[in-house]
Amino acid sequence: MKPQAIFVIAVAAYCASCARDEAKTATPPVSPAPVQKPPEPRAELDAAVVQLLELATRASNMIPAAPHVKTRSRMQEMVAAACLDLGAPERALTVVEPIENWRRGTGLADVAYYHAKHGQRSEAERLAKLAAEVAEEVIADPKEQEWRAGRVRAKLVRVYQQLGDDGQAAIYAEGLPDSELLHVERARADQASLAQLDAQLAGVDHALANGNYEVITAALEFCVRLHARFYTEAEPRAQLTTRITRAAEKLPRQHAVSLHLQLASAALSNRDTETAKEQIREARAILDFGRWAPEHKATLAAQIANRRAKAGDKERARFEIDEALALVETEHAKIIDIDRADALYPLAEAYHALGDMVACQQTYLQALDEALVNPNSVPRAEDLVAICLSMAKLSVTPDPTLHKRLTEAVGGLSNPW
Repeated sequence: MKPQAIFVIAVAAYCASCARDEAKTATPPVSPAPVQKPPEPRAELDAAVVQLLELATRASNMIPAAPHVKTRSRMQEMVAAACLDLGAPERALTVVEPIENWRRGTGLADVAYYHAKHGQRSEAERLAKLAAEVAEEVIADPKEQEWRAGRVRAKLVRVYQQLGDDGQAAIYAEGLPDSELLHVERARADQASLAQLDAQLAGVDHALANGNYEVITAALEFCVRLHARFYTEAEPRAQLTTRITRAAEKLPRQHAVSLHLQLASAALSNRDTETAKEQIREARAILDFGRWAPEHKATLAAQIANRRAKAGDKERARFEIDEALALVETEHAKIIDIDRADALYPLAEAYHALGDMVACQQTYLQALDEALVNPNSVPRAEDLVAICLSMAKLSVTPDPTLHKRLTEAVGGLSNPW
């Protein structure tokens, strides 16, 4: 069996295992829906977070749709995703609705998934239907690329899995391209049980041994999410860790660093500091090996130091952050101007993890300064969205100087784009 088939039909296979002989009929089976949790109360967002989200929304909406619809829509989708991360689905929906291309479908599916997870079935189904309509429009448009409809359908799979509608999930999973397996595996991992683990790991092993890069990436995403879900179960955790770390050895170094950091984050979430430190050391060893573009090395160093600070090794974390910041400054001329802010705001996030809010604010301001070097407003807007969302997710209240500069920068977006 092709490795793609193992993952693409996984939802359908699980659905079939839950069905009886009626599954052979033309009507797709719909398994009983899981008990839906009542809607969880959501705390009001801090005023500073709201302001940052509004600035990011303004910056993304100001990008002209013609000829920049791809960038504009990608930025809008990023803002909506941040709103969902912060528990603000209504705000997310207001950002998604004006999107003018296929990303409106993925955005609607993301908001639908949020509602499905929080027990709001009718709203989840309503938004899922709207997302499906976008997918159909993409399929009917001869100028569109098939994978874009596939991305919407992949996200619909997880909506219907969360709702317990395995038949509908299987319909949308059918025939997905390899590039969209990642989204399916995220959903499948969120629904998996320990009783199914052995069979699932057999599929993972086959995919890792025979799959292309996209299939392997999907299989590893599945493993990483299972690892986090079942972290307190020693044997499954060990099995998953072994598969992830062995596969990481054969992957591009940046991907390998990311995998080790995800394992570290799962350990930190479970107060397993020593294991987290082991994974952080592995990530740093990969970073120290070989040559990197300075902006890539600085970004990865920031991510490693961020976890190291959370693991309690603040002295070493500060050294790594300061070292990475010095790298950006000394190699400044070698970094393309549109990449400099991207190298700096992760360092601000790392200072935040360290608890140094003065350095955090200063580094965000430095990232903003670099964002405004480019005379064109599209790359400026991209950096402004990224900086505002980074601060919002961490609930960083910008000091008066930074707030004023951010507001002026968004207000100053104009020709030339």
